[in-house]
Amino acid sequence: MNKKYIPIACGTYDLIEQLIIKKTSFSLEYYNDEHEEIISGAKAVDVFSNDGAEFLKLESGLILRLDKIISIDNTTISSCKINS
Repeated sequence: MNKKYIPIACGTYDLIEQLIIKKTSFSLEYYNDEHEEIISGAKAVDVFSNDGAEFLKLESGLILRLDKIISIDNTTISSCKINS
């Protein structure tokens, strides 16, 4: 992934943390490495930072950069990016 990381909105980060704490399954839509939209069921087990970006680890073992997530349970993910 060569693109600069764009942080997600704080409210979205809070949602992800709640899903981890409650061990709740959810629907997840995201872009894979080929920039194809993928929709699947998921269960989050960890969220962490590495090399200036934030990542979500799923129960399946898949690790996603948070700015590649399109939606969680049909709620569109927004970024903290400020438009000028």
